[in-house]
Amino acid sequence: MSEETSMFRLYLMRLLYLLNFVMLGLSVWPEIISHAGAWDPVKGVAFSFWAALSVLSGLGLRYPLKMLPLLLLQLLYKSIWVIAIALPLWSAFRSVELTRIMAMGGVRRSDCDSLALCDSQLREEAGRSMEMSSLRPHKSGKENIQ
Repeated sequence: MSEETSMFRLYLMRLLYLLNFVMLGLSVWPEIISHAGAWDPVKGVAFSFWAALSVLSGLGLRYPLKMLPLLLLQLLYKSIWVIAIALPLWSAFRSVELTRIMAMGGVRRSDCDSLALCDSQLREEAGRSMEMSSLRPHKSGKENIQ
């Protein structure tokens, strides 16, 4: 490698790793350790991913260049989340709590409760819209004779 990475960039990467390590570690690990009962599979995967991200960020403090794919992974999954999930919710004015959680990078038990509430409300609205669409008359030109 002919070019050296500047000290500023190394310390900037270390700062990002430190923020991941501390912020995720303080919010995810206590939840994993103190959790009682069975996990919801999707929530369990999310917490496992964030716990692994926090541990690997600890390694990034020591080896910032070798762990650079970790920062790229975080950038990529958050970009995909913004494009595929947040933008449609923002257009429907529904993602204030979800956006706050993703922006902060950590999850607390109260966040999960409010997300479950938001999820149940979205499902109810989707069910109502499906019911309304099934009640609309079809424009086939012929009426159904029963």
